[in-house]
Amino acid sequence: ILRTVCGEMFFLYFAKWSIIGISGLFAQERFGWSPEFAGLTTVVWGVVQCASMHANALVDRRVGQGKDERTIAWIGLVSGLIGILMLSFAIVGWLMFLGMAFGAISMITY
Repeated sequence: ILRTVCGEMFFLYFAKWSIIGISGLFAQERFGWSPEFAGLTTVVWGVVQCASMHANALVDRRVGQGKDERTIAWIGLVSGLIGILMLSFAIVGWLMFLGMAFGAISMITY
């Protein structure tokens, strides 16, 4: 079972970092954004990731060590799925930023 979980985590990481890496290039090509503006999607990822990690630490201190790990893991996994779907079906530019924000919340899973 450990081999299966490790394999799933590898593909999840691979998909996530591939999306993050090419999102700026996609935004430049699809929406005609400048490289500076397309780079803001990565900035949104970093800011929301930092905020979600901080919120995770606050919740962990409030609730107690390890009491709500399963709920936090599910929140992270579902937000990652929502973020990747938003990025995959982005037809307008603001969906790129929203998808990156939802995707960044998934980092609390790790």
